[in-house]
Amino acid sequence: MIFPGFKELIGPPFWAVLRDRVVPAQKLRILRVLNIPKSFSMSDVEPWAQLRGSLEQLGLYGSSDNYGNPSIGLRRFPEAFCTLKNLEKLVLDWHFWIKAIPAGISNLKKLQFLGLCCCDLRSLPKELGALSQLDHLAVTNNITLGAAPDDVAFPPELKGMMSLRELYLNNCGLRRVPAFVRELSSLELIWLDKNRHLQIDAPLEDLVECYPRLHVVKTKKELGGTWNPQSLAHLEAFKAKLLAKNPSAEVEL
Repeated sequence: MIFPGFKELIGPPFWAVLRDRVVPAQKLRILRVLNIPKSFSMSDVEPWAQLRGSLEQLGLYGSSDNYGNPSIGLRRFPEAFCTLKNLEKLVLDWHFWIKAIPAGISNLKKLQFLGLCCCDLRSLPKELGALSQLDHLAVTNNITLGAAPDDVAFPPELKGMMSLRELYLNNCGLRRVPAFVRELSSLELIWLDKNRHLQIDAPLEDLVECYPRLHVVKTKKELGGTWNPQSLAHLEAFKAKLLAKNPSAEVEL
């Protein structure tokens, strides 16, 4: 079911129909809702736990005002979603009040795609490391994610995401490359751009030697940030080695 831009067309009855007729049938496989309306509340999603036997893809997108500021969305990550054990894709973008991912996320053993962009995450839970099938993780524009110490924001257990191919950490307030990144042997793409205060304080040779599939790396600074000389030297050396190993790689410094 796809309901694009229905904010002005469908009011509260939509959620009543979903709750009272669609969910009890327990046959819904895909649900994607754009522009969550103002009538939406956390209680609207609680019955969705009944879909644990059928739902495979779930996308709920908040919205923003005319200035790009988030104005509507979930107040927190619904615990009910952690019971949807057949879920393969979960996207909760533009929910500025979501500050944490619950530990119950580890129940979603089939999850391959997780997106929480434009939220207010302060850390990633260690339980993400239990998601061995996770292929794509996007937390773009969680601008305070890098404010906490590295081992708090990015616990070492995250290295358990051994199937992860795509990682989006752009505009997350990073000051350094999280340590767990160096343990992701399946990584093919990583975006670290728009992290104004990011500096590369150590060589990145291991990202070349350990990641035979790595072919897209974005570290470009914007928003007034600049590389210090040491960081720039590390990045230039990394780019040269990666291109020597994989001439078709895309590296944006």
